[in-house]
Amino acid sequence: LWLKQKLWIPELISKELKYSGKILFTEHHESHAASAFYPSIAQYYSLDGDMPFVRVADVVNAQLVQENLLFLPKGIVEQFKTIRIGRPGDIIITKGGTVGNAALLPEIYPEYALSRDIIYIKSSKLSEEQRTSLLLFLNSKLGIFQLIRGASQQIQPHLTFPIIRNLLVPKLPIKSAVVFYNEALNEDAKSRLFY
Repeated sequence: LWLKQKLWIPELISKELKYSGKILFTEHHESHAASAFYPSIAQYYSLDGDMPFVRVADVVNAQLVQENLLFLPKGIVEQFKTIRIGRPGDIIITKGGTVGNAALLPEIYPEYALSRDIIYIKSSKLSEEQRTSLLLFLNSKLGIFQLIRGASQQIQPHLTFPIIRNLLVPKLPIKSAVVFYNEALNEDAKSRLFY
């Protein structure tokens, strides 16, 4: 593909469009910036408000760090279609920025607004045992390896829904999962999940 087509884009454009003028291209990184543009909502952040807004920086060591949460008005959350709503018991995974951090949304608020760099799994519909086992897996070396490996196959590392959907998650009873994943968890995640 590269040798037969990609290296010959100017000639291909000239030929197909029967154009003989100069062909200009934007800088490589400018095209990335344009394709990733989303309107900013930073002007709506507050320290108190209708709904906590979960960002990548708020998900650390298998938990949601409450002290750093910002809030958004409910109307803004409804206005921006890139903001999703998570509920207590849902598992969240950072898909951009620091990729692959997973945590459980706690019972502190009835709903959480989630930034576009957070994927959530409606794990609130799972049994507590299934949810705990899945969270343990996502924070294990095996889970993190699969998440990072999937994300690293992208031009700009990030997780996608197919990567999450295709994770190979072992089905273990909770007692076996605790033993298995306890061996595979990093020390910070262990302290958050087990103590």
